[in-house]
Amino acid sequence: MVPSVEVHSALGRSDLEVDAGDRHWVFELKFAGENEDSEKKLAQGIEQVKKNRYGEGLHGGKLLRAVLVFSGSERRFVAWKAVDGDACA
Repeated sequence: MVPSVEVHSALGRSDLEVDAGDRHWVFELKFAGENEDSEKKLAQGIEQVKKNRYGEGLHGGKLLRAVLVFSGSERRFVAWKAVDGDACA
């Protein structure tokens, strides 16, 4: 696996990208503070990944994208979703 942190493109910056065999993973990480809604953060992350077209480019193989939300008060990931083109899986 080959990880890259804060990958810059003309449209934005993804948090983490990993090449693993014939797959290219893109992870967008969000932090939800004590009074922040994790589902709202998740929706913001999904919109960001789609709008900025994270991971689209010169990568061979299958593109897999996911958004994960970490809760500061619970100290764990509380929400996550795969992002596939125009639809969320």
